[in-house]
Amino acid sequence: MSTGLQGNLTRYPWLHIGRSALFWMPVFVLYFSSILAPAEVLRLEAIYYAGVVVLEVPSGYLSDRFGRRPTLLMASVAWVLGSATLAIGGPFWAFAAGQLLLAAGMALQSGTDTSLLYDTLVALGRTDELAEREASAQSRAFATLALSALIGGGVASVALWLGHALSALAGCVAVVAAWGLVEPPGHGIAEPPLAQASRILDRLRDPVLRWTLAQGIGLTVAIHVPYELMQPWLQHLVAPLDPQGALAVAPPVAGVATSVMMGLAAALGPRGPRLARRLGVPGAALVSWALLVGVIGSMAIAVHPVLLPLLALRSVPSALAGPILVATTHPRLPSGLRATWLSLQSLSGRLAFALALALSAQGLDVHGCWSLEAMRALLVPATALAGLWAVGLWLAAPADLRPPDPPPPAPTPPDPGAPR
Repeated sequence: MSTGLQGNLTRYPWLHIGRSALFWMPVFVLYFSSILAPAEVLRLEAIYYAGVVVLEVPSGYLSDRFGRRPTLLMASVAWVLGSATLAIGGPFWAFAAGQLLLAAGMALQSGTDTSLLYDTLVALGRTDELAEREASAQSRAFATLALSALIGGGVASVALWLGHALSALAGCVAVVAAWGLVEPPGHGIAEPPLAQASRILDRLRDPVLRWTLAQGIGLTVAIHVPYELMQPWLQHLVAPLDPQGALAVAPPVAGVATSVMMGLAAALGPRGPRLARRLGVPGAALVSWALLVGVIGSMAIAVHPVLLPLLALRSVPSALAGPILVATTHPRLPSGLRATWLSLQSLSGRLAFALALALSAQGLDVHGCWSLEAMRALLVPATALAGLWAVGLWLAAPADLRPPDPPPPAPTPPDPGAPR
């Protein structure tokens, strides 16, 4: 059994690699916008997040009740089907169906992947490796994102739908990895739904879990703000270079920009656990938030090439904070509750962002396009709210998570040669 569990540690990064080959990431807004109106694009994104919201907690319960492996296998298959459906395209309802399949894939994987890793490490007696292994797998995922974004931006110059087609093929790697996983022993059998809900409410009494829950919700919303608006921002950036062909120029530019962003996240993400050991978990989280607020605020200030170095840090905050929060949360939850809790956290964040998207779509209906004024109307309040949320969480961090005060300096022994 230990050999099979060791295989889980080998396959875990491949699970992330297969799911992270998002060739469509730098151009999906451009692809959707080439067929749909801007407000419909945001509604399409709202459908995706609403789908995740509906499926999040049931999928987490499914994982806790029936096991990690079958849940991850279903997640990978749904991800492949969703990417293929979006590549085929069609009317709005076809895009909505593809988004719902992607939502199912995301919801089924959310919390289950990292729960499988932690359960495997518990069985092997190596739980102290969690943060580093999570950071390593996440770093490989970001590196995959960087390479796929670079390729996706290039092939989008031929056809915008090719990104989703390539992602469907790459997703088969995740299907193979999930198929080879071994269910960790004693992963826990979840209680019936009402009893499980009662246990969740009991865990809310833990101040550390309440704090990590608030961190997860806030980061889910704030991190996706530049994710959704980066492509129109870049389109405005390149438009003066080629006013007639901005749509043709934007995909490769977006691909290079996204590749650089993900490459930085891959390089800097593994520093998160070390940052937490030095500054404490609240301090490391505050550093992540500071970077994120800087990125969102820069997009609101202007569209100018001088801001590109700061915008390149877009994915670094999640790369730094993710493994830290996971390592803080897991030891405080029993196995039979873990995936349900993480799904609840993800649900709350995505529900908040789905509502934000729906409200933002109403604002875009007024402008009718991705104008600078429309984007600034979204980015300015997002910057202010993210900053307030970050400072509030830092001030409210439980004492258990703050680094201990340094010991007082040892008294200086008297100098024997000093005059008395």
